[in-house]
Amino acid sequence: MSEFVKNELPKIIRAFPKQKREIPQIKLILNSASGSAGLVSRDLTKSEFVTQIVPFQVPIDSNPYVYLYKAQIWNHFITISTALGNNKIYYTNDAGTPDKYSITIPDGYWSDTELSNQINVGVIANSHTSGLISCVGQLATQKIIWTISASGWQVYFKADSPYSITGNTLLQKIPAGGLTTASYSETSPNVADFSACTSILVTCSLVSGCTTSGSVQKNILDSVVPDVGVGSLINYQPQNISPLSAPLLRGDNINGVTIKLTNETGGALSITEDFSLEVCVGW
Repeated sequence: MSEFVKNELPKIIRAFPKQKREIPQIKLILNSASGSAGLVSRDLTKSEFVTQIVPFQVPIDSNPYVYLYKAQIWNHFITISTALGNNKIYYTNDAGTPDKYSITIPDGYWSDTELSNQINVGVIANSHTSGLISCVGQLATQKIIWTISASGWQVYFKADSPYSITGNTLLQKIPAGGLTTASYSETSPNVADFSACTSILVTCSLVSGCTTSGSVQKNILDSVVPDVGVGSLINYQPQNISPLSAPLLRGDNINGVTIKLTNETGGALSITEDFSLEVCVGW
């Protein structure tokens, strides 16, 4: 072995240690607000939007991952609205036409008492007696008690009625046997749910097909639990980041993202305010 190899080469190697490979990571700032940079479209509920981003290429031989770094979402979700398709209450004094009269509930976040008041507004607008139809929550059972105060009437729930919120069933009639013969009350068969959601699922096209629920492919990026009161801003940043492996991104040229918020069961949300996310992509 030459003196150079024996004495000098080790010094050169120590002077130039092996460099660690830098892991590329891109942070995407995504905003649902109208006029935001890159915004392509936004649905009527304001809970889903498509946006363009500065294109980037994911290497074919990489191990891409995605995670939600930060989210700002207003805890003000509409429970009844035109966009959700659940804003109609029907009633009749003709057993052959159960949807003879209709009441349109304005878009909003409604409690049982507020809904009852709004139904009464609609009843009066239809030139019928105030207090004809009312609903009230029963604390012990968490169900709704519907009351029709006069004979000769019936309430009807169609596909565009808020039956899932009030604990009723599709096409249910109150009373089921026909028009009332006197003042009549009936309890909804199911527990009412006037809350918009207990957790917000953030879905993202970047992780499409990367998560599953049973045999169904999902694209859930993260779950955000509201930790503030209704009407307040949720500032979410996970304490322990768990990146989602996204192998389907290998070799892709990414130039757009679709974001959608749903409730804990994947159901539609309708919101009143814009929201923003910071999503990180790396490999």
